[in-house]
Amino acid sequence: MMRERRGMSRLVASPAVAVAAILLALTTGSARAENLVFARDASGSALAREAVTLCLDALKAKDDDARDAMLERGLTTAERAVAADDRDAKAHFAVFCNLGRQLEAKGVSLAGVTGVKRVLAEIDRAIALQPAFVDAVTAKGALLVRLPALLGGDADEGERLIRRAVEMAPNNPSARLQLVKALLEKGEKDAARAEVRTVLALADRRGSPAEASEAHAIAEQLGS
Repeated sequence: MMRERRGMSRLVASPAVAVAAILLALTTGSARAENLVFARDASGSALAREAVTLCLDALKAKDDDARDAMLERGLTTAERAVAADDRDAKAHFAVFCNLGRQLEAKGVSLAGVTGVKRVLAEIDRAIALQPAFVDAVTAKGALLVRLPALLGGDADEGERLIRRAVEMAPNNPSARLQLVKALLEKGEKDAARAEVRTVLALADRRGSPAEASEAHAIAEQLGS
């Protein structure tokens, strides 16, 4: 039973890839909601916003070298933003974003594991500074669901955080998509089916093709 649940819902094979997969979901096509902070909004310093933009634009890099250079510049810029103002939640999110994408590129290694711990620390700091930072709350929850306990994983706490994000932003398809994955992780297929239908409706209404595509794939897996 446990093996079946894990096989269906664990869409990533390592802590490093887990970070990158969650980043991709949270920083591409995220729907905006009232009074909330999102990756491309106007909050944070100019340096922090530049660093987040570099992270997101690295997806469009023409080759690996260009991507790596953009992420290195993004991480350096994010670290400068943190150094300038440690209370800038967007700056900490920018470190999380650029470092997570670097982990994806490097794959599993001792340095990657150390990087995962740093990514978690940056998310924690961002949430402490901006409790309504829905992307950060969702990201931390998703990481806790997927990471092994040895690295600080906690599926119950992860689900609680994701549900908190959904409560803050009920019309955010990215947060709800992570809730679908958390439900699958627990083997709660009926609840996941209901939630994935909500994601599809929201994604279509709010123009979120990335979330719609992934939700459709999960719906097909579930036979719904």
